[in-house]
Amino acid sequence: MARRGVWHLDKMCLFYCEYSGSSRGAREFLTHSFTQLKESSPWLTLDTQIRRGNHPFFLVRYRNGNTRLVDLKNKNLKEIDEHMYFLRNSVGRRTSNPTVRHTSKRPSIQGMWTPMTFVPEDIPIAAFDKLSMDVRLDPPEEPEVIAPSYKTHRTNSNSERKKRSRKEKALAPLSGEAGESLVSRWTGTTSNSAGGSL
Repeated sequence: MARRGVWHLDKMCLFYCEYSGSSRGAREFLTHSFTQLKESSPWLTLDTQIRRGNHPFFLVRYRNGNTRLVDLKNKNLKEIDEHMYFLRNSVGRRTSNPTVRHTSKRPSIQGMWTPMTFVPEDIPIAAFDKLSMDVRLDPPEEPEVIAPSYKTHRTNSNSERKKRSRKEKALAPLSGEAGESLVSRWTGTTSNSAGGSL
């Protein structure tokens, strides 16, 4: 890669075998792409060495002194070209461990990030709910107040609810006056003339 007009790759050497099957792609690279690479990059020192009975590989050296070795075993011509262009266009720095987090000794001048950091100024801060941090552009609606009904029975435990649901299921087929009188006797309520319970 050229930084400030200087290419960082200094020397590239291809090691291969004349007869082995794993070096077939390297031999194709020598016949097809090697001369084009020499013409397109005259600043690069290109070299080849025969190593009989060994797998092919690229050995490159950069201007900063770092070397890199890339295995080319059983690679075809296209894959070797990709490796060659990657090596030519890289700077040659050693790869760093991405799992190590960068920690600074100085805190940020801008301050810590908060959920209000990128909120537009025209939205009032009071429009945000403290728990959910959702923007409420409209005022919150007041909840409907439901008047207590005499027909509803409050239960304090699940067992009472289950008993009541069993009773209601058992009395569901009954309808008419006989059913109403039976329900009133069962639940202990009396029906008035208006049809409601007291």
